[in-house]
Amino acid sequence: MLSPEANIFFIPDGQPVLFFFVFLVIAFILRSTSNLIQAALRGLFRFKAFNFYITIIQLLPVVIYSILLYLSLNGHVNYPMITYFKIILITESILLMIGIFVLWKTNEIKFSSDSVQYRKTIIQYSSKNLLGTVGHFLNKRLDVWFVEFYNGMALLGQYGLATQITNFISDALTPFNQVLLPYLSGSPGDQHKIMVGRIARLNFFIALIAALLIACLSWLFYSPFIRSQIRSGHSCFPNSRNRDHIYFSAISVY
Repeated sequence: MLSPEANIFFIPDGQPVLFFFVFLVIAFILRSTSNLIQAALRGLFRFKAFNFYITIIQLLPVVIYSILLYLSLNGHVNYPMITYFKIILITESILLMIGIFVLWKTNEIKFSSDSVQYRKTIIQYSSKNLLGTVGHFLNKRLDVWFVEFYNGMALLGQYGLATQITNFISDALTPFNQVLLPYLSGSPGDQHKIMVGRIARLNFFIALIAALLIACLSWLFYSPFIRSQIRSGHSCFPNSRNRDHIYFSAISVY
């Protein structure tokens, strides 16, 4: 069991501490393994497979979570909070299995028990990156902990939706940028400068179009309660009837 202080920052009130602690550990392992598969595909210059995998990673959670969010906000489903976290783990597990299958289909990955001669090199080069990954993982959640601690789950739900939209726009450009990175690194200096300028402008227009589309479609994810509060100029604090809906919005931060 976590201490009361840790419980405040990690686990929602009234929820099983052990389950959510295990959730954090498993989610970190699944996501880190997925990142390892992405790195392997890039290292093998299997950019077609990498594009397919990264597209699935970005789109599948959006589709699943958007459907659940829409159903939750409009009162069609009302699952316990813990159920949504189980859905997250199931989704991440499916994504990892897809990644393993994509990597296996390249026919360039072999498993061997004779890893002693490579162990030191692997640890030497991966340990620093692992520390950076852990730091990045925690850093992306510090703001979530502070908002929840000082303002409660209601505002965290609204904040979570806003930050998730921002992450979606930036992550949508990931496949494009990751594929071009090896070619940019090996290009001549004068050509490199021209390509970076063109890519930066293209990224800007893609992000702008995505932001406009999301802004135009955002009304679909407002519950009738929030719409009425916005029209009347009141704050969108949830009452007890709508609190579960905001809880699921907070989960979308993941």
